[in-house]
Amino acid sequence: MTYRIAVDGLLSEFAGGEAVLLDLTRKRYHLLNETGGFIWTVLEKAPASRESLADALVSKYRIEPDRARETAGRFVSELESMGLIEESK
Repeated sequence: MTYRIAVDGLLSEFAGGEAVLLDLTRKRYHLLNETGGFIWTVLEKAPASRESLADALVSKYRIEPDRARETAGRFVSELESMGLIEESK
């Protein structure tokens, strides 16, 4: 299963190792840490699966695959529950 960004009116800005997502439709903002910001940039480029996001984390941060899968899975679940990403069709 792959996921894509679900919100059209969403701006992202990166500075100092963090990312800010500004949801203009819902008038909310979300602050992401460095890891969340990295995952977001991957999703901005193309739809991605939890596994491909975990692989990207392993490549970027040289962490254990199990830890990367856990991190990617948890973050995808959070983004999905906030309505920021959705399953690709």
